[in-house]
Amino acid sequence: MDTLIEQLPFFTPEHRTLAGDMDSFVQREIETRASEERDLDAQLRELVGVLAQAGVLHYAVAVPGTKLDVRALCLIREALAYSSALADLAFVMQGLGTFAISQAAPEHVRDFWISRVVEGKAIAARDSS
Repeated sequence: MDTLIEQLPFFTPEHRTLAGDMDSFVQREIETRASEERDLDAQLRELVGVLAQAGVLHYAVAVPGTKLDVRALCLIREALAYSSALADLAFVMQGLGTFAISQAAPEHVRDFWISRVVEGKAIAARDSS
């Protein structure tokens, strides 16, 4: 994707910047964790926190009145999945797990949960058992 993104007309300059930023982020934060062999639950929680701290989760979580940038979602998922399927899963589940809340929950419920998920304080679609 390094040179291909420059040739594709549907990516904006912001997408190109995002792709470069994600490559750097993944090398610095995800690849260093990808080979660790430990409890998957702990790894997932850590990855959600890292994604939240980097501000990446706001790309995955739908907010009423705002369209999701599907091109950005694809670029982020490609970067994450290249190094860690678990990091990609952590990212995508935050969005999938909150979509119904963002679309149908009462405003106070929606605001509470969406903010917690984007900040990495709650993990969407997770069984607590």
